[in-house]
Amino acid sequence: MKIAVIVAWYDKAGMGKFIRVWKLARFSDRKIKLYFIEDPKMEGVAQTKNRGLVKAYRDGCNYFIFLDSDCFPVGLNFREFVDAHIAELNKEVEIPLYEAVTIPQSRGTPYNNLCVKKQVAVSMGFWEGSGDYDAYHEFLKTAQAEFIEGYFYKKFVSLSGMNIAFTREFAPLLAMPPVFRYEDIWSGWLAQKYIYDMGYCVSTCGPKILHCRQSSTNGNLLAEARHLFANENIWRYIEDIKPIYTGYATEDAMYLQRELVAALEAHNEEPSIAAAIRAIPQLAPLRAGLGRKEQ
Repeated sequence: MKIAVIVAWYDKAGMGKFIRVWKLARFSDRKIKLYFIEDPKMEGVAQTKNRGLVKAYRDGCNYFIFLDSDCFPVGLNFREFVDAHIAELNKEVEIPLYEAVTIPQSRGTPYNNLCVKKQVAVSMGFWEGSGDYDAYHEFLKTAQAEFIEGYFYKKFVSLSGMNIAFTREFAPLLAMPPVFRYEDIWSGWLAQKYIYDMGYCVSTCGPKILHCRQSSTNGNLLAEARHLFANENIWRYIEDIKPIYTGYATEDAMYLQRELVAALEAHNEEPSIAAAIRAIPQLAPLRAGLGRKEQ
């Protein structure tokens, strides 16, 4: 088992603090490989994390964790933090799926078996300190959020890329489009579409981190405003895509991206969004087949 922890960074002092607080200067573990990916040209978090993801994927890693450089431990050391994410990814959980339509229940409604068992494909952990809110709520000085920790199947949620883990089988779907403030959200929706269609689920029960935000609220507001209306609809475009899959995540990721681009163009969304989806890197040449053991 090989676990990649991918950390994008641009500020030397901030990265030094990250290494010091997580006590990584002399960290060594045969199963955990650290990918500290610098962004010297300020290209953005999507491009930087994607470089780390492509490298770790080609290195044959089985599990991947995105962890931002302004995120710090909450009650766990680094090895415990990684192990907590991996434990989530190895869970099979029961998710309620059958709904009674009368009280008391009508004829034919099962008495006990109202759930289905699903394997977790993505583990997201929440944040203490500065929450991953939109800029509007940052300006309102929103209080600490109430976290909805649970397991999701056939329901779309916003997945924050600050603290998230996933398996190799779904890695091609978690590569991000270069759209600031929406990169992890939109890749998360593409991933959820595929995860749910393949019969897996998403967890928001991963280990928490302490987030000490580095980004500018003013800058975030301007970036979010640009694509605010498109963001209302993109998840619905993704959900409407007909699931015609090969069973290979690399090919299926490209199929979903092509179909999303077609939907964006059909609905006359801003051309830069389609261009960003086209810019998502593919994790070929290795082909990650669902349910198939790689050679």
